Amino acid sequence: MTAAVNCSGSGWGKVHGRVTDSSGYPIVGATVKLKGTNQGTISDVNGNFVLKTGGNRELAVDYIGYESVTLPADND
Repeated sequence: MTAAVNCSGSGWGKVHGRVTDSSGYPIVGATVKLKGTNQGTISDVNGNFVLKTGGNRELAVDYIGYESVTLPADND
């Protein structure tokens, strides 16, 4: 299975999103990190996360039993 991640942000501020499985159910406790940094967080009970970012970066999302996902932090 692959985790689906929807995210949005505002350039030099925060990026937020939701981690879900292929059926749309939230993934609780997924690790969401800014790729190439030690900055990260975990998804909450609803699959939501908020992460401070310094411009456009890639997010790395991991969870046991799922394929890791890397995608751009969609900053507006």
